[in-house]
Amino acid sequence: MVFSQYMADDPRDQKEMRSSVLHFMTFTGGFLIILTVALSLFSYTSASGV
Repeated sequence: MVFSQYMADDPRDQKEMRSSVLHFMTFTGGFLIILTVALSLFSYTSASGV
């Protein structure tokens, strides 16, 4: 089963998995922040009529 590979008892594998999850969360967080800023800028410019 493929899922058993992710639940490895090897601490090195757990460390790699944790770092990849951290990278994914950082990337998603940055993307959400950029999206929020873009949406707020768009709504601000459309509201001011520019």
